[in-house]
Amino acid sequence: MLLAAYSLGIFPWFMPGEPLFWWSPNPRCVLYPDDFKLPRRSLRFLRNSRFEITLNKCFSGVIDGCAAPRSYSSDTWISADIRESYIRLHELGYAHSVETWLDGQLIGGLYGVALGRVFFGESMFHTFKEGSRAALMGTTALLKKYNFHFMDCQNPTDNLEDMGARAISRKQFLRELNEAIRFDEGERSIIPLRPGEWRAAAKNLLSS
Repeated sequence: MLLAAYSLGIFPWFMPGEPLFWWSPNPRCVLYPDDFKLPRRSLRFLRNSRFEITLNKCFSGVIDGCAAPRSYSSDTWISADIRESYIRLHELGYAHSVETWLDGQLIGGLYGVALGRVFFGESMFHTFKEGSRAALMGTTALLKKYNFHFMDCQNPTDNLEDMGARAISRKQFLRELNEAIRFDEGERSIIPLRPGEWRAAAKNLLSS
């Protein structure tokens, strides 16, 4: 159901005390890999940091980090069922995580679902300065390397727009999505990259 929903531009959203809803917002926030940018101070910090960026090394740890209470809210949409569903997608090769480590400790990361040439970003977190931005930097380097068309960021935020994301209409989003998850021969497709390719692409993401 999740894979079918993503292929149609729909994603799940859960609020405590409410049933699960399916969303297809208008406008839609997307990040084209070539448009990604960081403030100079953030870029300088990351270049000089001791961060290590990995791929699919600790998927459950990232989703748990994303589900943890935030300073501004104790609520989370990542229920036990949602967690189990995305871990299953990870086991099947569709869901991926990018992790940020410092001295062996997981201090940030993000996870999402890859279909064709689209990466559907779901959530990210950090417990140390710039931990999530480092993971996003690594993710966009990976998507650029594999010629992904865009990263779906769902709803526009000032933080995402400051890093190069933009809002497009639902009509444009669905048109580009349809093109990006097709085979060259024109057949609709939901195909994950091979795990080995993702691992190989993960090398030196922070310095890309």
